[in-house]
Amino acid sequence: MLDQILKRFTSVDHRHISPRHHNQIMGKPISDPDVNKKLYTGILPPSLVKNKTVLDLGSFAFLSGAWSLYHGAKHVTGVEINKNRNKIANDTMSEFFDSNWKTVEQSIETFISNNNEQYDVILIAGTLHKILDKTNLLLWCTEHSDYVILESNYPPVYQYLLGKEQWWNDIDNEVYNTIYGNQDKQFISNLLESEVYGEWFLDFLKNKLPVYQYAQMTNKITHAKPMYGNSNASTYTSPNYFKHFFSLKGWDYNNQHSEYLSQNVPEYYTFPRRYCIGFSKGNG
Repeated sequence: MLDQILKRFTSVDHRHISPRHHNQIMGKPISDPDVNKKLYTGILPPSLVKNKTVLDLGSFAFLSGAWSLYHGAKHVTGVEINKNRNKIANDTMSEFFDSNWKTVEQSIETFISNNNEQYDVILIAGTLHKILDKTNLLLWCTEHSDYVILESNYPPVYQYLLGKEQWWNDIDNEVYNTIYGNQDKQFISNLLESEVYGEWFLDFLKNKLPVYQYAQMTNKITHAKPMYGNSNASTYTSPNYFKHFFSLKGWDYNNQHSEYLSQNVPEYYTFPRRYCIGFSKGNG
């Protein structure tokens, strides 16, 4: 049955046929159910969801729900603002499961502002960049769950500065070439190759620079038409920020997601492309 689920949900996911998403979702279109199997084994390990309630914020076609129910979850909830995606999710889920699941057609911000339920596991995959006030969302998660999984892109600046040619077709994009001149590229290359500064500079780019970007963007609340959340602007944040946030709340970092994904699907989950990290509520 799992093979049927993966094949069916992969076929209804329009991202593998939409040119708009080819270089924006995971760097490559996903049209192979076996790839999705590896992805979800890493993102939602079967042992993590068994006998648990799972909430997916930004559920898209809701493969996460079908995957979790197949692996023994007690109940799954998917929150997706897009009407067409919800219809796809409902129709496809109904082909395999009669109960223990529901979808909610709302923005993530609206959902958390009107919801006080508790969930064992919360997944936020591929949508975090659309949430402008990430701090409020993370605080809600810490109060309403025992385990949180965050999956997203590294900030796009990495794809350019650290080898954009690996990830983008438009390597001569005029916007990037306007922002970053030849001198910038040469100086960055010199820093990365430096025996004295190279290691420090890479760590600075990876773990510290985007924290400032996050702090700046979080306060710029707008009233743009919502997609996943209440903003059309994309703000990608380093996973290092989230590690600090959860640590200060007394939560523990779990590297099982990143270890599995980087080993089994490195074409999607290696720096500077995507990351997936988990946090569990501490005993204290």
